[in-house]
Amino acid sequence: MLKRIRHYFVWMSGILWFVLEYWSLGHVNQLLSAFFFFSWGAYMSVCGKDMIKEFNRYFKLSMVLYPLLAVLFVCSVHWFPWASDTIKRLNVFIGLLFAYNMASWLVVRGVCRPNPLLTSASFFVYVSHALICDDLPKLLFFLFRPETQGGMILVYLSSAVLAVGMILLAYCGLKRYAPSLLRLMTGRK
Repeated sequence: MLKRIRHYFVWMSGILWFVLEYWSLGHVNQLLSAFFFFSWGAYMSVCGKDMIKEFNRYFKLSMVLYPLLAVLFVCSVHWFPWASDTIKRLNVFIGLLFAYNMASWLVVRGVCRPNPLLTSASFFVYVSHALICDDLPKLLFFLFRPETQGGMILVYLSSAVLAVGMILLAYCGLKRYAPSLLRLMTGRK
């Protein structure tokens, strides 16, 4: 379907992802989110597009808009709650461009070097993070019961680091003890 309909399919799923968030459709919204981003990545792969080259066209725009939208989101939650969902959606979309552009910039400038484990595990981390990222912060807040803003921030940030660490451990375990299962799970047949 992606070969025939090409970018129109990705645009259609992206518009649905953006617009249908305003209706409480339960897991349909999560499914649309996954469907949009997976189909976007699949489209880029199937059509032989280089994500870094494609996203680099929006380098300056993403560097300005992402931090701006982040600040606007924080402000909107308190002062304009009716706009916060829209700003968050825009920030997620622009954040993807920002992350690719920032990573590419850091590698090209020699600030960072690609880590073979992290590059091979990135897709696994991406598809797995949603399984624990909602519940892990809740568990950590329940266990540590932070009473200060600093404590809350520390628990929240440590939940992200812990989640990635747990997923990387699972990846390494699967790679060592069940490589065929890992290939099946990541679509590498």
